[in-house]
Amino acid sequence: MTTRSGGASIARWEWSVDAGSDGVLVLRLSGSWMKSEHLPRRAAIEHELRVRPTARALAFDTRGVDDWDSGFVVFVRHVLDAGRGLPLGADLSGLPAGVQKLLDPATAVPERETGQSARPVPLLARLGGAMIRIATR
Repeated sequence: MTTRSGGASIARWEWSVDAGSDGVLVLRLSGSWMKSEHLPRRAAIEHELRVRPTARALAFDTRGVDDWDSGFVVFVRHVLDAGRGLPLGADLSGLPAGVQKLLDPATAVPERETGQSARPVPLLARLGGAMIRIATR
């Protein structure tokens, strides 16, 4: 287990990575995860994930998180991006529900009805269709 904490004198946040025998890394987070707290940088996250090459998935344990804001969401996004680069699957069920919603773009903004088809018909296909219609008249 590797533990990191923030702040020079009083740690307002703490994180640790535990490697389970099943290949799942559990990122345990506690404390206040506010953007004003100088949260961990992406390089530190990537280092902690890379030193465990046998890992196959990543899970979160945020039961100890007292407060969070957009800084926490950015931190989690960095963790997920670093995990994708390895590649690691991710289990988001251990994150607060609000964070899960913010991270899922499909549920964050409802799909808008535009009235346009998903893909326009390519030019060559349109020309071929027109030629077939002319030839069969």
